[in-house]
Amino acid sequence: IRRPPRSTPLYSSAASDVYKRQVITTMIGMFVAYIAVFIGSVISSLLLSTKEPKKENLQEIVQTLMANDDISLKIAIAVSAIIFAPLIEEVIFRGYIYPVIKRFSHPVFSCVITSLLFAVIHSNIEGLMPLFLLAIVLTIFYEVSKSIWVPILMHACFNGVNTISILLIKDAL
Repeated sequence: IRRPPRSTPLYSSAASDVYKRQVITTMIGMFVAYIAVFIGSVISSLLLSTKEPKKENLQEIVQTLMANDDISLKIAIAVSAIIFAPLIEEVIFRGYIYPVIKRFSHPVFSCVITSLLFAVIHSNIEGLMPLFLLAIVLTIFYEVSKSIWVPILMHACFNGVNTISILLIKDAL
């Protein structure tokens, strides 16, 4: 008689290995993501004939973060960008839209459509190509890891690095 598999407790060695793999996959994914975003930024600059990003062309939330000195607003924006946005966006795009489209079409088509939607909702023409390529990387790492947590962590790290960079060098633009 075959017994059903026991659930893995959170503190077990097997669970620890899963978490380690997800963290390592996330770190590799971040490296790939930044390469993709860089390539997307170069393509965007060439297509739009822009040398440097201008403050007025940045996302509205980024402009607010840069222009405002209210610490509570900065904290609220940072928490939203680093925790809530990645969680909500990844559940919607990688957790729902991508698998639904993939069920009725080819995975590559699903990845492209989902990534395009992801880029478009950010309402930034200069960021369209970098965000599109970022979304493709997030989708690939979702598929590779078979876990929604990897793109959530990647997205959170990406937003975290960018938010901290904006806060530290807000006068750079």
